[in-house]
Amino acid sequence: MATAFDYRSQAFNSIPSVGLMESLANYGTTPINVLTGGTALGNTNLVAPSVVANPLGYAPSPSAMLTAGPSTLGSEAVPSTNWWGYTDQKTGAYSPGIVQQGLGIAQGIGNLYLGMKQYGLQKDIFENNKQQYAQNYAAQRTLTNARLEDRQRARVAANPDAYESVGSYMARNRIV
Repeated sequence: MATAFDYRSQAFNSIPSVGLMESLANYGTTPINVLTGGTALGNTNLVAPSVVANPLGYAPSPSAMLTAGPSTLGSEAVPSTNWWGYTDQKTGAYSPGIVQQGLGIAQGIGNLYLGMKQYGLQKDIFENNKQQYAQNYAAQRTLTNARLEDRQRARVAANPDAYESVGSYMARNRIV
């Protein structure tokens, strides 16, 4: 069974090392008197674990971030980012390197470009389909109207008094 750690009873430089997930789970639960050695600020104000690990807020320089090997923030050794990524030996968490992140960004930009090209092609295909549909509809309309008119002419020719004229029939039944 895990035991609770009382920050008030420990000196600042003996803060326990916590893993990434435990650090995220405990975000905001570290009393601020850890930073001040239990002074008058009290323990009701809470800070993030990253502030406890790096109380002065110094960020590593870009050149330090590109070097391989550990750097120190506070009292705990933290592996720095290298070009190809690394696996933290303590937690087993993998952190991608700058090269992998750059390739991921390049892949995202490439996918965006190809997606826009596909969008343009789909717009062209849609316009072509609309044009083909309009041409097909016009051809079918002309053919159907010619057949209707031909059938009515044949009916009128067979019995002129029984059927209406071709003009009035087509005015009523023409496909527009």
